[in-house]
Order: sequence, then C-alpha cells, then structure tokens
Amino acid sequence: MIHIMHEFRYWTEYLETLLDDSDNFSIIRSFRCDDASYKGYPLETFDQKKHRILLSAGYFFDETFANLIICRYLHSPGFNIYPTIGAYFRFVANHFESDFRFMLLEQHYRLLLTTEHLPPEYDEVRYKMITDPRVSQTKVDTMLFRIRDAEIKRKRQNGTALLSLNWVIAKEDPRVLEDILRGLSKHFKVTLVVHPFVLVMGDHHYMERVREMSGYERLYCDITRDEMVDLYDEHEYVVTDGSGTVYEAMIRGCKPLLVDDLPYQKNNLEFHAALEGGFLPFPNYREIYNLQTFDSDSFIEEYYPFLNQYSLEEAETIMKEEILALVH
Repeated sequence: MIHIMHEFRYWTEYLETLLDDSDNFSIIRSFRCDDASYKGYPLETFDQKKHRILLSAGYFFDETFANLIICRYLHSPGFNIYPTIGAYFRFVANHFESDFRFMLLEQHYRLLLTTEHLPPEYDEVRYKMITDPRVSQTKVDTMLFRIRDAEIKRKRQNGTALLSLNWVIAKEDPRVLEDILRGLSKHFKVTLVVHPFVLVMGDHHYMERVREMSGYERLYCDITRDEMVDLYDEHEYVVTDGSGTVYEAMIRGCKPLLVDDLPYQKNNLEFHAALEGGFLPFPNYREIYNLQTFDSDSFIEEYYPFLNQYSLEEAETIMKEEILALVH
C-alpha cells in the first residue's frame, strides 16, 4: 500500500485522484497536520513502522527510517528550477535514513541539464540531482489537465482582475499590497486571493491587515482548486508576481499581467531566473493603457506540450503507472 502523506490540502490536491484506487493508495496525515479527514477519508497519523511506503507532492518533516518515499514535485511551475532544487535538498537532509524517489516534469529535468550560472550552492545540488539515480521524470502534471477540463460554471466578466500573489508577499509591509490594490482598482473590479501558505504559516496578524484593506471587492483565503477554477472563469485578467496560479488561469482563458516591482523580487533568485528563462513574459500590470495581446495558447504549448499530447484520462493513467513502477 502506498500512503499519501497529507499535511495541507494545497499539495494533497495534486494526488487526491489516486485515492480512487483503494487497492494501491490510501491517505494518512503528517504529525504537523490537525485534520481529522480529507474529503471524506479519515486520516490516521503517520507511523513510520506501519506506513512503509509514502507518497507526497512536497517535502515534509516527519521522521522516517528505512521507509520508501516518493515525491512527485510539481509545485511552483513558473519559478524555473530553484524550488525543485530546494525540495530535493530538503529530502536529502530530512530523510537520509530512508530511500526516496524524486519525480519532476521532463521539461524541468531538462532545465537541470541546461541551466548555467547558478550560485555555487545551487549548482552543487543541481549536479547531485543529475547524477542521482533516485531522481526520475514524469510526463504529465495532472493538475493542469484537471483544471483545463473542468466544467465551466461561471461567465467571464470584462473589466475584472484576479490578484493572486506568492505567499512571500506576507513577509512584506502590508502597504506593498495596498499599493498594488490601489493601482488595479482604478481600472478593474478586483478579487484578491491569499495564498494558502499564508494561513499555513499562521500569519493571522497579516490577514487582519488584509481584511482591513480597500481596493478589492472580494477576498478569498485557502480555497480549493475547484473554487479557484470558478474564479479563473469569472475574471478577464489574472495578476501575479510569478505564482503558479497564472498558468492555471491562462489555461482557463484569463489574460496574464505581471507584478515585477515588489521588494522581495529585487534579490530573489527564483524570480529573476523565471524572467531570464522566459517563464514570465507577461505585460506589466501598471501598463493598463498600453496592454498588448498576449498569445497564451502558444506559451502553454511551448512550456506544457503534454497538455496537447494526452487526455485527462491518459494523464491520470500515466501518473499512476509511473508511481507504481517505482514500487514494484
């Protein structure tokens, strides 16, 4: 039995469809998680002796010993290879007494082979990943298929913008977010979505400040991917600083706008690597009167070609077969 390690919904959603195969997959919870259930599935706390084979969509800090851990890492697709390198490093450090398999998209694996001029500490880990037989590739990101094929329930409204930023915004002075809202609200009806990591980190003081802000008409916190799809379908624009939501929204027909002048972006390696790598070629959100048409279809075809190669059903089968092949 392969046990999906649940810590918070944001990552578990990448894997939840596997639970339809109850012969091979079940779900348990991390010691850091207080959830009693996940979408109807009761959650037993992880026991390293009982739950021998683990599957995750991100790193976790539970102690393991002689376990087999499979990480299917598809988080932050827009930030080049830096998040992937960081996640691999944590697995090596956290689970040195266990075996693990680290899976990443074929496109991101090619970046490991071709990216140059990384800082020495990153380049050292990159080389280890390239030579590590435990690192393998996956052909598909099934979440993008599920978002693409989801039923359309809402009608798109012109003159609307969905502001969806990386969780790092919570580390900044709240006035930074207020400035963005002030600028956008002059031209759009704005919906603000707070990244779920802000709540995971327990930053309630920041959330209190956000709730007091003006400039948005609606505020959402910690919502499901299904609810996010409805918001994508409602809005004309998606405004982001590089959060992976921009790719999801583009697939649903939103026009992308980029926030690229935030304090935490100035010395952020991930952000600049994404700019230089062509992952964030979107018009700036401040250039409202000079917006050019962005060819989202060509962009998606270039960076996520698997969406045109497989159906949702085929992608789900591929994901399951890839995981089972690492166990049997």
